[in-house]
Amino acid sequence: MADNRFSKTCSSCLKQQQRADRQRTAANKPVPESPHRSSSPIQYGSGDEQEVDEFAEQITKKAEILEEAAAILRSQLQFKNLIWMKALSDEKFGRDIMHFVDDIRLYERTGRKRETTWAEGRPKSEK
Repeated sequence: MADNRFSKTCSSCLKQQQRADRQRTAANKPVPESPHRSSSPIQYGSGDEQEVDEFAEQITKKAEILEEAAAILRSQLQFKNLIWMKALSDEKFGRDIMHFVDDIRLYERTGRKRETTWAEGRPKSEK
């Protein structure tokens, strides 16, 4: 009887050990490289990867247009065209881009997404 119980225990232990070995092997298996390598270690499905590539292409085009716009703005300053400068000094022109840059700078500087307003008017020690 003791031998029979021992063999059952060993076979269940063996099965558990084999299952654990398979899990370890699967966890250590290298992730296949995709043709478009993302900066994230998470492997996206082909649908997600294609969408990410499309967004990256759109953002790249926007960045190129913004760079060209910045070059045009700088190049026109030398002509000191008052009407043109007043039109571009309007708060509406580029407001979303200015907010975008301000938000990124704030986050990089403080780690916060928004400035704290609840502590305004209080001493710095209470903020």
